[in-house]
This record gives sequence, structure tokens and C-alpha cells, in this order.
Amino acid sequence: MFRSLRLLALSAALGLVALLFAGCFEEPVREELELRLAGDGRAEVVLTTAILVDDEEVESLALRRRVDEERRRLLLGEDDWTRRFERLDALSQETTFERDHGLLASARQSAVVDLAEDPEALGRFFSDTLVNAFYVAEEGWAELSLYPLSPGRASRRERQRLERAVGPWTETVAVYLRAAGRLYAYLDEHPDRAEVAFSVLLEDVLPEEDGGRRDLLLPDEEPLVEAVEEAMADAWEVLLVSSQEAYSINEVSRLVYDPFPAGVRVEVVGAMVEVEGFEEDPEGGLRVPSVSLWDALVGLEGRWLEPDPLLLYVGRSGGPSGAPGPSFELADVVARERFHAPPPSAEEVRAAIEGRLAPAPVYRVLYRVEEGAVARSEGR
Repeated sequence: MFRSLRLLALSAALGLVALLFAGCFEEPVREELELRLAGDGRAEVVLTTAILVDDEEVESLALRRRVDEERRRLLLGEDDWTRRFERLDALSQETTFERDHGLLASARQSAVVDLAEDPEALGRFFSDTLVNAFYVAEEGWAELSLYPLSPGRASRRERQRLERAVGPWTETVAVYLRAAGRLYAYLDEHPDRAEVAFSVLLEDVLPEEDGGRRDLLLPDEEPLVEAVEEAMADAWEVLLVSSQEAYSINEVSRLVYDPFPAGVRVEVVGAMVEVEGFEEDPEGGLRVPSVSLWDALVGLEGRWLEPDPLLLYVGRSGGPSGAPGPSFELADVVARERFHAPPPSAEEVRAAIEGRLAPAPVYRVLYRVEEGAVARSEGR
């Protein structure tokens, strides 16, 4: 959304794959699962499927077939999630659709279950996935545990595609870190030039009054800044769907490494006593961290570079989730203490990335509940 025509032209000049979303980084189809656990033992299970494609701009026949098939299955109730909801034996259940210009834009499936009466419901819900779910409650407390199994959602072709892509992509990240390191070394000697440099690199995600300062770059600065721009464009290519494929490389990496079939957010009514594996969600509650190449890179923020213009740019633009990160002003970025480590090799980048491509052994939350909300089970 925020990417300028100048960067689009730059990408074309570099021979990048066709971009399908006018510079948006969000995934074409995004699934988010919410588990809302009330204090009386009841739980609301909500699955939202959002189709984030601008159909008029889709050039890939493979992607178009993927999106059309997703819409068809959702509307006919032939998707995997419909079958999972049926296994809940819910107290109530609802499915709603939202259309845009006649085409399905999102689907919301929700159900309410009584875990006090049926503590095995979530286990059945996840039974055809690579996650085991357990709910246990006693007087005054309850516990939800999600145990990932070995990842294996990707096909053989997808695994081969990822293996071919990881090496070249980690090389582009290494090139980016080298280019940024050269720029930061220059800024160490000329700190008064940081404002202009960052105003150019982050122009499209800054407030309007902070951008548009390219003409203020000095001759010695232009190649340094342009090298970082080019490397940024190469590095975020992993988030874009090529004209020959239905999935981005980052989506494929999640199919290979992430056992969860959707993003998972958990909200509990009651004081949390113990939390394991989950991370805090900025909007409240807990979230299962996504496992993908890009998430691994984000997790390495500050290891080699701070602030990181690539991560700032993509994060503010929305990233794979399509949810823009917090806004920031140019002064905030310039005021940060800059850090650049000796640039790593592509092999070192790859090792660091792959070291973060594993889920936690368990995602568990223990929380207090109202008296009387007791599961009718002897345990797991």
C-alpha cells in the first residue's frame, strides 16, 4: 500500500518477479483462530478467513485458481474448518460471509462450547491437525495446553521449492546487512546526515511531512542509500507471490515449519497464573508466534542492525498479516542509538534463520476461573 512508484520501478529494473498486490505484503488468504475462554467453563471458538487479493490485479493463474477454490469451498462448507467446527458439538454455531463487489471477501465461523461439560471438545476440534489440544479444570482454575507435533503440512514440491529459495534469500539478507552497515558507518562519521538518509529509506511509511527529501542527498550519499534500497527490495521479495506461483516463499516456509493451521490467539477471563510458549498479543490476550522465514528474521531484529529500515518499512506496511504496525515519526528513528555489527555471511544468516524455525514444545496457560466451572474429567 505504501510502496512508491519509484520503488516499483526499481524492482522492475532489478528483474524481480511480478508484484501482484501493488506493493502490499499481506498474504492472499489469511486465517486467524481465536479461542475465548470464559470463567464459567464456556469457550467461544472463532475462525476468520480473509481473502486479501485485489482480483483485478491478480496476474498469476495459479493464485487465481487458489483464491477461487478457497471461495468455493467456504461458500459450500467444504473447507477443513467447517468439518472441525462440526466436531465441537457446539451449543450454538454461526457462519457469516462478507462480500466485496459480489465476491467473497471474508468468512467468519464461530461456535460456543461448554468445556465444563465437554472438556474433550477442543481435542476433537484439532484432531486432524498437527496440534494436540487439552483442557483441564478443577475448582478455581483451568488450563489450556496446545502441543505441536512434527511439522508436515507442506507437499514435497513445496519443500523442494523452499529448499531452492532459502539459500538465495539469505544471501540477499546478507547483502542488505552489508549495504546497511556501509551506510551506518558513514552516518557514524556524519550523524547530522541520518535524518535525510532515513527520510529517503522510509519515505513511504513516514508521515507526509517527514518524507520526500531525496534531493537533499549529497553525491557521496546517493550510492550508499540506493544500495540499501535495492537490497531491501530484494529481501522483501520473499513476501510476494510471483506470476507463476500461488504462494509466496514465506507462506511456503510456514507450511513447512509451522504445525498450526492458522494464526492462533487465546483470550481468557480470569487471572493468568502461568504462561508457557505464548507471547503477549498487542491487542490483548495471548498469541502463538508464527513460524516462518520472515518471522525468524523479525526475531533477529537488533542482532546485526539497529534500527532496521527493512523491518520498519515492512512492519509499518502491514507485513504478511496485513495489519500495519505502530506509526512512527522520522525523529523517533533518528533518535535511536544506531548499531551495526560486522556483517554476517550468507551462511551465518541462514544458520541464524533456521535456528528460529521451530515451534515451542507446548503453548500453555493456567488461569483462575469462577467457582463451579469444573471440567468433568479426570485429567488428560
